[in-house]
Amino acid sequence: MYRALAFITALILLLCAGSMVWGEEQQTGIIVTGSADVQGQPDVAYVTLGVNTQDKIAATAAQANAAATDKVITAIIHVGIPKTDIRTSSYSIGTMTDYRSNPPVITGYQASNEVQVTIHDLAKIGPVIDAAVAAGANVANGVNFGIENDTELRQRALVLAIKSAQAKAQTMAEVLGVKLGPVLSATEAGGVTPPRPVMYGMAKAEAAPTPIMPGQLTVNASVTVVYIIIR
Repeated sequence: MYRALAFITALILLLCAGSMVWGEEQQTGIIVTGSADVQGQPDVAYVTLGVNTQDKIAATAAQANAAATDKVITAIIHVGIPKTDIRTSSYSIGTMTDYRSNPPVITGYQASNEVQVTIHDLAKIGPVIDAAVAAGANVANGVNFGIENDTELRQRALVLAIKSAQAKAQTMAEVLGVKLGPVLSATEAGGVTPPRPVMYGMAKAEAAPTPIMPGQLTVNASVTVVYIIIR
């Protein structure tokens, strides 16, 4: 009876030890991160333009702003931008305060209306800005570029990132004197890095059109891969 009990106890300990070793082997791995950049040509631009008006009476400031903004939008449409590509991005009416007085004194009201213009024909960026400024736009937040369908670029960057991770893992395995096993896990990240927004002043448009250069967009992919080690 004692021998049988001792044998069963030893067998249980052996199985537990084997399970622990197997678990440790499963958790042993090489963790690498691969990244890649792919550049693409922008095919859409987002221009933010607006009108800022001031008056001692809030209603007057709002009415003047509405009339001026309507002229700006009409001018943009005349360049060839459809109404569906023009949307209000912000609107506000606030007080103007003279803080030099004690106590501070409200000196008037300021109305601000900004619209975002989506431009699919990049050759129209300059004419849109010039037309808006000539019509009375006095607020600008620059030009941002994008790629409407960047799926192909993202996939290309992801493939290159995975290959980079594989090469790193293989190098590490060779130096460490081990072999790579199957992939335990893979995590993907990435995004689009646009060129710096183009800023422009609000001086009255001259005869020469405003030059705008879109540059290149960079699509980045990053992959973290865990490989099991085979000893």
